[in-house]
Amino acid sequence: MLRFVARLIQLLVLAVRVAPMLLLVLASFSRALPASRRARGTLLLALRIAQSSVTIVSLHFLVAASATGLASATALNLPIVVSNGYALVEVEIGTPAKPYRFMFDTGSATAWASPSQNPRRVPTDRPGYDRVGYTIDASSTGNLTGEYGLIDYEGGNTAGSLVSDVVHVGDFSWTQSFMAANESNWAVMPSDGFIGFAFSSISVGSADTFIETLMPELDETCFGIYYPSDPEAEGVTDRVLTIGASREQELSDGVEAAKIPIVGWSGYEVWRSNLMSVTGSVAPGSRSTAPNGTAPGDNDTPAVETKVDFVYTNAVFDTGGGGILLSENKIEDIYHSIGLNWTAILWGEHVMMCDDFSSSWSVPFSFADTTSATEFPVILIGDQLARPGFPAREGACWPPFEPGDFNLLGKLFLHLEFSAWHLSEMSTQTPLFCADCLRGTLRGDVKLTGVEEVLYDLPTYVSRPGDDVKPLGVVVIMPDAMGWTLHNTRALADTYAKRIPAVVLIPEVMNGWAIPQSILSKSDEAGSAEKAWWYRTFILKPLFIVTVARYLMTLLLVIRPAVAVPRIKAYLSALRASPPEGLPGSQNVGIAGFCWGGRYATQASQGTNGPFASDLVDCGFTAHPSVVVVPDDFQKLAVPFSLANGDDDLMMKRKQVEQAVAVLDAKEGCEAVVYPGATHGFAVRGDPNDKKQAEIGMKAEDQAVSFFRKQFQR
Repeated sequence: MLRFVARLIQLLVLAVRVAPMLLLVLASFSRALPASRRARGTLLLALRIAQSSVTIVSLHFLVAASATGLASATALNLPIVVSNGYALVEVEIGTPAKPYRFMFDTGSATAWASPSQNPRRVPTDRPGYDRVGYTIDASSTGNLTGEYGLIDYEGGNTAGSLVSDVVHVGDFSWTQSFMAANESNWAVMPSDGFIGFAFSSISVGSADTFIETLMPELDETCFGIYYPSDPEAEGVTDRVLTIGASREQELSDGVEAAKIPIVGWSGYEVWRSNLMSVTGSVAPGSRSTAPNGTAPGDNDTPAVETKVDFVYTNAVFDTGGGGILLSENKIEDIYHSIGLNWTAILWGEHVMMCDDFSSSWSVPFSFADTTSATEFPVILIGDQLARPGFPAREGACWPPFEPGDFNLLGKLFLHLEFSAWHLSEMSTQTPLFCADCLRGTLRGDVKLTGVEEVLYDLPTYVSRPGDDVKPLGVVVIMPDAMGWTLHNTRALADTYAKRIPAVVLIPEVMNGWAIPQSILSKSDEAGSAEKAWWYRTFILKPLFIVTVARYLMTLLLVIRPAVAVPRIKAYLSALRASPPEGLPGSQNVGIAGFCWGGRYATQASQGTNGPFASDLVDCGFTAHPSVVVVPDDFQKLAVPFSLANGDDDLMMKRKQVEQAVAVLDAKEGCEAVVYPGATHGFAVRGDPNDKKQAEIGMKAEDQAVSFFRKQFQR
């Protein structure tokens, strides 16, 4: 009994200590996106801006692409139909085929169709729409999957059985899974349902998105949205939703894109970026002094600019949203930056007239990713933000920005002409939570032979092959998230030094922010079968997750690429200029990277093609790298390179592994070795007591040694 009381007191004390940290983590999740809208991945978004008129003509999201004709892999062009202000497309489903109108939504994934049991005519003063309604019994090709699901939207939900049926677009058809909804809050929407253009990671059950179902058959993995320019348009328009080809060069008149990076949480879910700032820019004196279509400050008199910082706050791009929602605690400052008082607008003391929406003021949005210090601006001009119809007064327009729990950039942001959404670079992996990155065996049975020195202004673990052995070159190791002091990494450096032979350096590039090695023992403890199941489930595992989140989020923010790349570049440049004593020359410089460090080893091997923009190394090796863009990072390689990876690694899934192998096999001097069943971290922290993992780890060591020896002897 006394032991139980002591343990209970211990747990209470632990809870008090952990609670603030847990709340911080949960707050980070909630700020990122509401539960129904959270994203898990990384990709790039690019907006095309017609500089002559300052109107957005393309929003080039590096994101999922959808169906083309399956046989010929040519693009589908779906005319956009406008009904009561909703932009819709029409496809046919079932056998016999029936036409259905769907709203296309980049904020959700699973497609759904409303039931035929309750078709309704949308009540409105505009032409209505009689819903066709889908029922599986009316289609000879329809099948139940045996699953039932719920889609939780902001402000409503949809539920029903999952089915599969044949979808037809023109002469093309394919079998698609979707939800046959029998419950929905979308009562007045003039369509039969939604087609989601987010990612299957948030799909219901086995109902993959249209895009990801068809993607393997596509020549070009992208889709484009060419919105009608007339906000009062009604019926079938000459604008299109393209799938399989964006047609951006054709539809945007070749205007160059301003790329915007898309980021995620721990994988791909929805489309979002890091919003860095929103800046109000107002021409001095009068709101009508700037020529129409010209940003304020383009004239002789510079504009007055007021910047509102957001600094890595998530912003979601959602065609299903109507306006522009910005963080509630920023909304007052944003309106102030364009010379307006939000409180007065909110209480009806000031009404924005449509004449106020002129080109004499603008609002530049600035975005960034976590891989560079570069920010990407998108400028919205005042006259682009006008939405007539505000009921307070004749000639009034709706306020351009609304307060929200998170930042959502809806149709008001996206509808300005053309947007192209590409999936070609969505294979970036994000390490925001990689369980396997923080597991492994901390080997204390290996006696280290290297020493710590200060080289090129950084503390460095230095391992040499021995007094009587002449090194063939130098290998710089970019470590995993455990940093330069991890016993395993240093032991591997000693092995490389003797076997290649080479001088091996592990620099301290994390400036003290590496994840502590104690995490490994906590991981083992959380999974230990010796602990009671309830203690593991409710105490140890939550504590492990919270502890990891604390260290990992700090590492990713403080040692983000914008910080790490210049630091690593300076080190490698100094190494090139003045190699360690005893080397045959500066030309034999190799780099090896694991997990966190794998990205930088890969990018450093890109020479002038990558972010380092210099020829710093002569060859590179990486095992189980994290956060690499597949296949692009490997296509940019400029020196011989070797990859060791599992066949279905947590940070590089099977499809990305296949793409990487194809690219490296085709490049001269490059190779890729795939180890079936290898867990993430196998080359550094594999369990020596697991015969299979120990064997794989040794093979990866042999691969690296053989590769560097071969390159250095050339």
